[in-house]
Amino acid sequence: MAIQSEFIKITVSERILWIGREAYPLNNIARVRAVDLGANRGSVISNFIRSVFLWGAIGAVIASLASAAGHESVATLVGFGVLAFLFYRFVQLLDLLARRFSILEVQTNGGVRARIVSKNSTETGNLLSSVTGAISNPAAEFQYTIENFHVGDRVMQIGDGNIGKVGQL
Repeated sequence: MAIQSEFIKITVSERILWIGREAYPLNNIARVRAVDLGANRGSVISNFIRSVFLWGAIGAVIASLASAAGHESVATLVGFGVLAFLFYRFVQLLDLLARRFSILEVQTNGGVRARIVSKNSTETGNLLSSVTGAISNPAAEFQYTIENFHVGDRVMQIGDGNIGKVGQL
């Protein structure tokens, strides 16, 4: 799964919340919430175990066929190849289990949503406090620069004008 990041500026000025180049009037914000997101550990680990058994069985069959045909070096090479691939999958598993994201979601009265995805939950917590404080305080102004992560495909849909997948990451 591809992950891209970009630094975006989040500002409240003159009762407008700016997230990058998108503007949201503070009086139209219906909900602001922070959510922590991580991998579904059970699913990730069960997929890894299935792949270990599958690739182990495939490697064992190929190695035994090569060994039976008198190609011991091919059998050894296949064995090492399968072990190297399984080690690579194990490293991927550890990376996936270590990923944690903190999401700040802003929802307006019209159903429009903006999401800021960060690896720093303190940063999104501070931003949540600042946005909710600015809703009740007309004089409030602030500015943050946050590394915003995008995981997966980009889909653009505005009303009935669905233009589908914009880009695959």
